[in-house]
Amino acid sequence: MDDVHQPTAICVVGFSGPFFDWGVGVLGLLLADAGHALEQVSELTDDHPAVQMLVGIDAARNHPDLPLIAFVDAPDAALQSMLAYNGDLAAHARAMTAVVAGLIGMANRVPLLLVRPDIVGNISKIAGVMAQFLGVRPTDIPLAPHATVKLDSISTQLADRLLAPMVQNLVSGQREIFEVPISCFYADNHQPGVPMLDLVGPARLLYWGPYFGFPPGRWRIELDLLFSADIGDTHFAAEFYCEAILARVKMRPSGGGLFRASFDVQMNQHGALAELRIWLERGAIQGAMALKRTVFAPI
Repeated sequence: MDDVHQPTAICVVGFSGPFFDWGVGVLGLLLADAGHALEQVSELTDDHPAVQMLVGIDAARNHPDLPLIAFVDAPDAALQSMLAYNGDLAAHARAMTAVVAGLIGMANRVPLLLVRPDIVGNISKIAGVMAQFLGVRPTDIPLAPHATVKLDSISTQLADRLLAPMVQNLVSGQREIFEVPISCFYADNHQPGVPMLDLVGPARLLYWGPYFGFPPGRWRIELDLLFSADIGDTHFAAEFYCEAILARVKMRPSGGGLFRASFDVQMNQHGALAELRIWLERGAIQGAMALKRTVFAPI
């Protein structure tokens, strides 16, 4: 290739949807203008006529020596486009958190180019930045897609309270408080429209999930739990699991009402899917409870 610094292979990461497709298209245009093809591959080969493109956070993690371009759309717009294609909100949230948490874990990787919708207003500038990153000449590129976002209340909570703070963490390098909406958790014997879980029965797992990727670092997890007045002397525990149990706390509410528990956890697994579990440690003959709020605060 003309420039010795021009990559023969790159990694590309992002949320699936129009913005990611636009970004890959721009890469193809810039390389084509310089006389090079871009081809997505699943494995790298030594003698390849085109610039090889590996897609996905796992590929980026497995090839830390390759240049990485991340196209990170606004969370609400990305979530809307994913839901329009497939309505599985939990699956999309898992994929998006894994991408963001994985990129945060690679924040010091060089070379890395982060492309966001709020910086592509000046289309000629972003073309120049991407061309410089690729070691080619800038050329005219199409405008980035603009989405009119319409999400339901649950999806909006997920975008605003969880995904947006995580993306801000990625962009600024400053860790943000975020909240996992209760709708993201699974619950024992959950009945739609019933706000509290009946505790009567043997010791068992009451809440679990959400199997999301969480940013690395030390976090304080705060749980707000609501107990019925007849809770009695009941024993509970909460634990955080990511490839192993990273933290566990026992909880013994003294009576009905709101109970807050907190415990600290050190996350070193960048983008690995994690789980919060809330246990009933001993069988109960009465009482009910509900998980009301789950917050992660940096410490």
